[in-house]
Amino acid sequence: MMLWPPVIWSARCQLLPSLSRFTSRFYQTGAEYHTDSSKSMFGSQEHIEPGPSKPSTWWMHLPRSGRKVLRMYPVRARHRWRIVLVREGCRNRIFFTIQVKSNLAECKTHGVEQLGSWDPYPNRDYGEQLIGLNVDRLIHWLGKGAEPSMKVAELLGLMGLYPIHPRSYLAAHRTRVAIEKRQVKTFPAGQPSESSKESDMMP
Repeated sequence: MMLWPPVIWSARCQLLPSLSRFTSRFYQTGAEYHTDSSKSMFGSQEHIEPGPSKPSTWWMHLPRSGRKVLRMYPVRARHRWRIVLVREGCRNRIFFTIQVKSNLAECKTHGVEQLGSWDPYPNRDYGEQLIGLNVDRLIHWLGKGAEPSMKVAELLGLMGLYPIHPRSYLAAHRTRVAIEKRQVKTFPAGQPSESSKESDMMP
């Protein structure tokens, strides 16, 4: 909590009642600037007027005549449901849970409902990433208008519930390019690669 010095606090207490204010969603205005208290404490009206000195055409709502903008209020985004990944686990062994959260909630807070989980580490037996998902509840929230995040949309595309995300094609293309570069370094020109050897051995 910020504490005002006694001199400034007394100045604010004397100045605020003298201003006739009009508060709206976007700005707060004041009409009386030339009072004796404001001149004696601040010297000029620029100290209490951080906004522009005259209205312009780019304001969402122009103030009435004789009033000036004192401060702007940010417009808060509207509430929407989103299906996102929430990080769980520890530092060296993380996993993610798929939850339904508001877009205004913080990233580490838990949502209203958990729909599944995702283990990003491939298992030792088959090299696969395990995903558990409640499809019925997922369809329920999608029907309510919940939007999946980009990573959740990628996972749903790989599972067959959504179209394949463009980032999945991009990741596959980069993987193919990296494999080709590795083969060129391992097998120079003139030596057959492992893929060509396997194709020659096939009947």
